Amino acid sequence: MVGDQTLFIRQDNVEVSWGLLTPVLEAWENADSVPYQYPAGSETFAEADAIIEADGRSWRKLSGL
Repeated sequence: MVGDQTLFIRQDNVEVSWGLLTPVLEAWENADSVPYQYPAGSETFAEADAIIEADGRSWRKLSGL
């Protein structure tokens, strides 16, 4: 790891990342709702299905590829 800068992120990238994510984290902290959770490895979840089905569409199934 010594001297291999490809293993680390630059300080300006860290600052930009926090600048983008902090408002999201604050919004979640102050909201009455929480982000949707779904089981790891699942292809979709009911809330995602409802969003896309509202426009008469459906997700393409990934299993069996």
